[in-house]
Amino acid sequence: MRGIQFLTDDKKNIVGAQIDLRIHQDTFDAFFSSLVVSGRLGGGTRGLTFLRDQKGNIWGVQVDLRVYQNVFDQFFSELIVQNADKPVAANASLSTARADRINTVVTAARSFLGTRYQTGGDSLFGVDCSGLTFMAYKTIGLQLPRRSVDQMKSGKTVNFAQLQPGDLVFFATNEKDPQRINHVGLVTAAGVGVAPKVVHASSSRGVVEETIANNYLARMFRGAVRPV
Repeated sequence: MRGIQFLTDDKKNIVGAQIDLRIHQDTFDAFFSSLVVSGRLGGGTRGLTFLRDQKGNIWGVQVDLRVYQNVFDQFFSELIVQNADKPVAANASLSTARADRINTVVTAARSFLGTRYQTGGDSLFGVDCSGLTFMAYKTIGLQLPRRSVDQMKSGKTVNFAQLQPGDLVFFATNEKDPQRINHVGLVTAAGVGVAPKVVHASSSRGVVEETIANNYLARMFRGAVRPV
């Protein structure tokens, strides 16, 4: 995400985050104030290092996530909701109101690109496939079920040829149980003459965006739904 740099240790584990306050000042100020008032910071500013320019002005902050990971999960979730800077490609079949909502959902999903895979995760520190779609739709106030198999029941069924941005696509990736739904992604591009693309949390590659036609995902495709 623009203005956020995650810091890792020698084993590539995320241990901190550097936040550019020139971009995220308002969100950080509001969130930090709420933590102070509620007493949730506990140790004061321990684990927070404010960064200054040559004139002594604060321009950023480094957060030790070994101290504050749980509370800053909420902060990063708020940023995902607020950052909508990658519009969905125009699609004549989308109404303006629905297109705005889908734009928010797709942008939220793309905010996770590069995030590592973590079973049960639903934040920028780590996320699984259904956690990604759950968080993306949460940005427009729609509470999806947490499991992919249950998310498949949350919307109008559509076929592969009808896919639109915002649709959820479901896969069965276990060759020994080829009908059991165990993976979900969110369509980011589709339409006439457009090869469908999807954002999903891969267990081996983390969150990626890729075309789902004529590749391994297409072979494992088992259905799609349109939540809104």
